[in-house]
Amino acid sequence: MKKRIIFSLLLLASLVVVPLGVVRADDIIWAPGPVTLSSALLDAIETLLLADPPAEAEGLIYAATNVSGVDTAWNISIVNLVDIVEPYEDWNAEENVAWSWFVQCTGTEPTWTCAYYELPAGGGTVGFRFPWRTGYGMLYGTLGIHSGASMVPGSSGVDFVSGDSMGATAAPSTVISAADGVITSVCSDGISMAIRVDGGPVPIAYFHFETGQIFAEGQAVTKGQVLGILKHGSFGPAACGWAVQQSDQYHLHFVFLETTSGYFTIGGCVLNMSTEQFVCDGSTYPVLTWLPNGGNSGSGEPGGEEGSHAGGGAHIWDGIVAMIVSLNTDITEEVLPTQDPLVPYLLGKVELILQVLLSFYAAIYVVGLSGGFLFLIISVVIGTELVIVSVELFFILGRFFL
Repeated sequence: MKKRIIFSLLLLASLVVVPLGVVRADDIIWAPGPVTLSSALLDAIETLLLADPPAEAEGLIYAATNVSGVDTAWNISIVNLVDIVEPYEDWNAEENVAWSWFVQCTGTEPTWTCAYYELPAGGGTVGFRFPWRTGYGMLYGTLGIHSGASMVPGSSGVDFVSGDSMGATAAPSTVISAADGVITSVCSDGISMAIRVDGGPVPIAYFHFETGQIFAEGQAVTKGQVLGILKHGSFGPAACGWAVQQSDQYHLHFVFLETTSGYFTIGGCVLNMSTEQFVCDGSTYPVLTWLPNGGNSGSGEPGGEEGSHAGGGAHIWDGIVAMIVSLNTDITEEVLPTQDPLVPYLLGKVELILQVLLSFYAAIYVVGLSGGFLFLIISVVIGTELVIVSVELFFILGRFFL
């Protein structure tokens, strides 16, 4: 009798500690997503996630964003979500995804076995090409370098914009693969689509595809192939992204990691993450300028053969020269009548750098390189930068008060 009473008390205590129907702290929480999976499939994926948690995942909230495959073999894109609250419905792939990948599940209902997809060895060819048709241009979006997408943790993003009425040289809405790789995550919410591609120099992602296109997890893509079509007009917000644009316009939110610290190399150009400008063959392309696409690829290194055209990082004087050029092209042209350049960019840049270097070489040759003289050099550099910033502020204030 005593044993029966003790057993009953223990059972009651267990129900108090873990009430029926309450999610335990170590249970996966499935947020509502674009696709619905069977309970058996969810259980199999939970077993995998709990036994071998993804290193980049934060917390235990997940959602399924796409399913592809047939019968007894399914590829399922899943994302780990952060910064969302119950009932876990308000989330999107650009802001709330801490980790994304896909799992491969085999079996039949109700028995499934799931494993993480592993990238094949080798990867893609070096360098990225611009992700639109060769011979056309796209507008470098007004936001410049901005947040990428949590689908690729730590990423940045740029917008490539075009439209049906933007001229004959404006790129059509066709997205071209920027590099060889493998699709490792798909988001499809019935409004737009997005994909992550791994295997190239760094992971990348493409956002704002039109719905109804076939993207399969594990699908290999080749640099230069057609990936899909961009969505026109405004849409969202929704799980896979949103856009505010004219009905005849479209844009690609292109997400990437730096190929070299401070730089991203693509299309034979280098994007300087500090200045937020593309430099291509000596020409600078700031925000709201058209980027030409010659079908080239970048080497992935700012100092490489194709990346050697980048400015602002070769040596200490290059930043000063870049500011002088910027002062001439970006400031004075706004307050003075249209004028021809005083000297071509490259020739002027080389001449200025040589003059500075020769002057300091002569000074060092005469007086020697002491600690005091080195301090003087640094002071001159900082002083020059402050003068240029002051001149820029003068022009800004002049435009404001006049």
